Amino acid sequence: MKEVDFGPSFQYVGGDIVAEMIAANNAKYASPSRTFQLLDVINDPFPNVDLWFCRDLFFHLPIWAVKKSILNFCASDVKYILLTTHKNDGFKNEDTDIIGRFRRIDLFSPPYNFDREPLERFDDYIRPYPPREMCLFTRDQIKTYVGRWQG
Repeated sequence: MKEVDFGPSFQYVGGDIVAEMIAANNAKYASPSRTFQLLDVINDPFPNVDLWFCRDLFFHLPIWAVKKSILNFCASDVKYILLTTHKNDGFKNEDTDIIGRFRRIDLFSPPYNFDREPLERFDDYIRPYPPREMCLFTRDQIKTYVGRWQG
């Protein structure tokens, strides 16, 4: 995303928890339409944006952190979320106690239980890695799924 030409009417805000990466990206790639900021999606308020492009994050977080990030998104004014999920070939979602450790994650299966009909979806993987896709949801859709966790 750091090099995509979005055009003059588009504003891109990149976020990460690594201060050095944010500083380097701002020094190299910042422009009037592209900025980078420190953002802890688990705890920080989201910036005022239309879409949270959440690629390759959740499979590095424990279940509690995924859920807290999603709850944080639901409390924001962000209208859409585009996120990564693996295509399930029979695996069960496992937890991890280490942030940063990789494991496959299927957001359509327990404990997340998203409906299998996002607004849009497209494949996003390179063989031989496990098949995965990006799925687009509205904040209202996600709030429905979160309601199932809490109810």
